[in-house]
Amino acid sequence: MEWEKEETGMSSCRFTATRRISEVFDAYDVRYRIIDKEDSEAVLAGFTVENGPNLIVYFISTNDRCDTAVRIYNIVNNISPLRQFRILKACNELNCRTRYLKYCLASDNTVQAEVDFPKTGHDEEAGEQALMLFITIMRLMDRHYRFLAKALYTDEPLDWADEDNEDDSSGTHQEHAGKPDMKYLN
Repeated sequence: MEWEKEETGMSSCRFTATRRISEVFDAYDVRYRIIDKEDSEAVLAGFTVENGPNLIVYFISTNDRCDTAVRIYNIVNNISPLRQFRILKACNELNCRTRYLKYCLASDNTVQAEVDFPKTGHDEEAGEQALMLFITIMRLMDRHYRFLAKALYTDEPLDWADEDNEDDSSGTHQEHAGKPDMKYLN
């Protein structure tokens, strides 16, 4: 992974968004670490998907203009060429059902997801935005991983309607306005 570099403490954050994310994560006891590269910083926070892999959410800042990218790598990996079409179909179905968070089959045969902070946001809000996105991503991954696993390991039809009736259309922090759902942080 390209982000394996030296760990830094919060006091040495170069970018306001990185500093604000770490402050809010500290306030809510979210475990994280900060990675500093020459041209960027990233706050990394991990979680375990229900009946699935351990994932790391990367909050990547490259400047002081609230330009934070959120990435989740290796949701599903080592996808054989025979399963790529089904995985693409599953990613497309998830993209149609989920607002903001987008899935893709990367060139290294892994499924990744990504979302970017709104460019109209303010760095002062970056911490709260990151916390809400982190909680939402954990909630969505518990459900979406099952759908991706179905595409990878079965030949059953890929129809989201068969999964459940819960709607993912809001799909991000707007659904969680106010106090975060602490069940995902314990």
